[in-house]
Amino acid sequence: MLPSLQRPSTAEVRSAIRVFRAIVEGAAPVDYAELTAAITNLMNIAARMKGEPAGDEEQTLQRRSSPADHVVVQERFTELRVLTADDDAASDLWTAMPLDDLGDLYHDIRVSEDMFECGDETGARWDFRFGFENHWGEHALSLVGYLLHSYRA
Repeated sequence: MLPSLQRPSTAEVRSAIRVFRAIVEGAAPVDYAELTAAITNLMNIAARMKGEPAGDEEQTLQRRSSPADHVVVQERFTELRVLTADDDAASDLWTAMPLDDLGDLYHDIRVSEDMFECGDETGARWDFRFGFENHWGEHALSLVGYLLHSYRA
C-alpha cells in the first residue's frame, strides 16, 4: 500500500519523531532495518508538508546543543564507520560519514520536537519541513543509502 499523500497531522509528525528517537536513544541492539524505516518515514512525512506556513520568527527557544546530540549518536552507533578508499565509487551514491549524518539528523529533529514541546506547533511544523528541504533531508537520504548498502540482509 502506498503511503498517504495528504498533509500529515501534527500527531503523525510527532509520532514519527518519537519512533525515530526511540531507536536512536534505545538500549536494545540496533535494528538497522527499523532505523532505515524510521528515517524513510520522517522523509515521507516532511515531503508531504510542502507549503507549511512559517512560524513566529521571534520565538525565543533555547537551542539544543548540537555537540551533545552528536554524542548520543556516537555512543550508541559505534559500528557505523567512515568509508575507506575502497569505498570511493559507492560514496558518490551515499554518505562517507554516517555518524555525522545521523548526528545532524537527530539534532535537527530534536530541535523541531523542542518547538512542539514549547507549544509552537506552527513553528515546529515549519522548522521540520524547512530542515528537511535545507539540511537534514540530504543527511537522511545519504544515510539511508549507506544503511541499505551496509546493513541489508
